Amino acid sequence: MMSRACIACLLAALLAACGSNSTDGNEDAGPDAIDDPMEETEDAPTDVPDDDGGPVGPFLPGAGPCTCDSDCLPFEAREGVCVYGICMTRAADECAEPGSIVECPNNMRCFPVEGFTSPVCWPDCTVFECVGECNTAGVCTPTAGMDCDGSCGSFCSDSISECGDDVCEPGEVCIYDTYCVPDVGDGPGAYSGSITCDLPPLFCTGGSTYCGELIQFDPTEGPGYYDYPENGESSTNQYRSWLRRDAVMMIKYATAKTACLAADWTFGTGSPLGLIDMSEEDGSIPGTSVGSPGHPVGTHTDGRDIDVAYYQAHTPDNRARVICNHMEGGTEAYHCTEYPHLLDPWRTALFLGAIYEHTGLRVVGCDGKAGPIIRWAFERLCADGWIESSSCSGPSLTYEEVNAGRGWFYFHHHHMHISFTPPAYMTYPDPGDPSAQ
Repeated sequence: MMSRACIACLLAALLAACGSNSTDGNEDAGPDAIDDPMEETEDAPTDVPDDDGGPVGPFLPGAGPCTCDSDCLPFEAREGVCVYGICMTRAADECAEPGSIVECPNNMRCFPVEGFTSPVCWPDCTVFECVGECNTAGVCTPTAGMDCDGSCGSFCSDSISECGDDVCEPGEVCIYDTYCVPDVGDGPGAYSGSITCDLPPLFCTGGSTYCGELIQFDPTEGPGYYDYPENGESSTNQYRSWLRRDAVMMIKYATAKTACLAADWTFGTGSPLGLIDMSEEDGSIPGTSVGSPGHPVGTHTDGRDIDVAYYQAHTPDNRARVICNHMEGGTEAYHCTEYPHLLDPWRTALFLGAIYEHTGLRVVGCDGKAGPIIRWAFERLCADGWIESSSCSGPSLTYEEVNAGRGWFYFHHHHMHISFTPPAYMTYPDPGDPSAQ
C-alpha cells in the first residue's frame, strides 16, 4: 500500500517516463436497453447532486475528485478506478514497459502504482481534463495531499492492494487479486474428453425465411431447459415465448450441452435452466397484447432477444430469482449490491461457452456483481478444456460494475439477457440446396 509520503516517489518515477499517445481504441460490445421482466413498472433511481454543490460523479478519466471506484466511469470497456482522488482505469495486463499504450484505452498509458500489484491506465492531459497536475510524461497525476477512501477506492493511502485469504472474510475467495466473492468452489477440474453428448443441431439449415421465422418455444420442457409460465403467462397461454427458429435452436443446443457435460458435477442446483421473456406471436414486446409492454422500445421484438435465469446454487431450481443482496439502506437498488451468493458460475459459464459457438449471437449481458465471477469461471473452464477454443476467444460477457448508462446496471440481478441478430454476412442455404441437408 502507498503512504502519502510515497506519492512524491510515484510522481518522480512518472516524471522520468515518456511515451506516445495511442490512436487505437477498444470497441464496446454495444448498448442494450434496460429490460426487466420482474419489475416492469419501476423506474431506475436517479442521481442527486451533493448538497455542497461540488462536482458529482461518476467521472471520466482525469476528472474528480473521486472518493470511491464507483465515482469513476468505465472507459472503452476498462473498469474505472479511483487513484488518490483522480479517476483512471485498470490496465488490461501488466505494463509491457512504463508508459506502454498496449494495455490501455485510447490516450491513456500504463504505469504501476507504487505499493500495488495492479497497473493502471493514466490519462493523457492533452485529451482529458485533469483534476490533479500534469507531469513531463504528459499524464494526469495526483498532487500531494490528494487521497480517497480505501474502503471503496482501489488506490488510496489506506486501500487494500490485493485480496487473499488474509483479507477476504470466511466463506469468501479472492479472484483476479481484486474481488472477495462468495466461495464458488474449485470447479470441475480438467476435462477428460470422455463425455459423449447427443445434442440437437446448433445451426438452422432451412433457408433464411424458414430459419428467421418466429415460432413458439416448443416443447416447453426439454434437455436442460424449462420454459415455465412467467410474468402473467399460464400453462395454456405462454404468449411471451415466441422466438426466431434459429435462436430457439441455439438455446436448445446450449442448454442440452450444459446439462450433458455438467451431469456429474456435484455442486450447484443442476436443474434445467429457466427461460423467461422472448417476444409475442406478432413480434411485439412481451406484454403489449395486455396493454403493458414489459421492455423498452427496441428490445424483445421479432424474436431476437430472450431473457434466461442464472444457473444457481442453494436454490430449489434455476428459475428467475434475485441471486444476491439488492438493497441499499433499506431501499430496493434494482441491482446486486453485494457479490451473488446464489450463483452457480460454473454452469452459467459453460452455457455461455455453448452460446458463443453460434455466429448469430450479438451480446449476452448480466449484473455487474455477477459478471466478474462468471468471467473468472469462464476463463477457468476454457483453460481446463470444457469450452471450445473458438468460444474462448469469442464474444465477451457484458456488464456494468458502475452505472455507465449502457443499460446493464439495473434489472439484471435475476436474469441474463441474450440478443440474437444474424450478421449481414450470415446467409442460410436454400432448402433445395443439397448442402443444406
